[in-house]
Amino acid sequence: MLKNVFNIKKFLSKKYILSILILLTIFSVTAIIRRSDGQIQEDNYVGYSLSLRQKLDNLSYYDRRLLPGFPILIHLINLLTDNPIISAYIVIFSAALLSYLLLGAITDTKGNLFIFLFPPIMLDIASKITNEYLTIFIVLFSIYLFRNGRYNLASFISGLCMWIRPVGVLLFPSLLISLFIYRKDKITPKLFLSFLFPVLTLVFYNFYFFNNISPIYQLFVYKEVSPYGNSIGFVQVIADLIRSFKWGQFPIFFSGLFYFGLFIFAFIQTIKRRSAFNNEKDFFIILSGLLMILYIFSYSFTPFLENFARYLTPIIFMWWILFKKKIKIPRVAYFLILLSFIMAVK
Repeated sequence: MLKNVFNIKKFLSKKYILSILILLTIFSVTAIIRRSDGQIQEDNYVGYSLSLRQKLDNLSYYDRRLLPGFPILIHLINLLTDNPIISAYIVIFSAALLSYLLLGAITDTKGNLFIFLFPPIMLDIASKITNEYLTIFIVLFSIYLFRNGRYNLASFISGLCMWIRPVGVLLFPSLLISLFIYRKDKITPKLFLSFLFPVLTLVFYNFYFFNNISPIYQLFVYKEVSPYGNSIGFVQVIADLIRSFKWGQFPIFFSGLFYFGLFIFAFIQTIKRRSAFNNEKDFFIILSGLLMILYIFSYSFTPFLENFARYLTPIIFMWWILFKKKIKIPRVAYFLILLSFIMAVK
């Protein structure tokens, strides 16, 4: 199954090795600089992983809102390194590297390195301890499996998103709808069993540690402990733009405006891509992306402007797959990457 992903001749070529070294170097330098400023974690994933040693007995109620997939991986790597910070970055960089290889297998085109370095949010999520690249890897893996006809395994991988980030679970209904339209004969009970297995294991996890049988227990806790309340995502973006401008928070304002404009533009281009409806592979990506956007912008926690770009990072890669052949890497690419680096370490 993974033979095409880890094609020795292709992925061990000098160009790919050089690209990987460049990627890891830039990620590492950015992380080191940000760590010197105390910008280490997006959430307390390291604390959660350390709490696993005590069976979460000392985990705060506030940190129960965190999904356990990323902390568990940190915990497992930490058994070897005995350094939870290094362990977290090993997980992040490994997920980013695997995502790069998967993207190369899916698009089979050059220039994929650029999308890992620009826009600036891509460096931001690589240099902080956060679960975005793990989510990106799972999404790309599901897309790769779907495009290669491995529908049962794609269903299983999409179910794993319940352990990392729930938005990825929307890959499963997109898979079912795509198969219903194009390949009805491929819809079998195995699809549902494959998806439900990781979801049910999360139910057992929540029952064992928190005495709760809901697979979305963490989301209920998140809503309960959110210090600023909840809102409709699209409305909150507009409100946050107005707030950041009035309060003179111009870096937040212009950054938010850039990403909001970028996603609106890409959303319109996606809707206009009628040719994608001619095959199930592109239709699956488009439907998954649209459902994720609907989910993210329909319900959110406030403030939203500072965070919505990283929530949407998996969709950036989905758009890249759809439009890569039409996108030409600009001559100012090196300047954009430098700008991305400066903004990430600011």
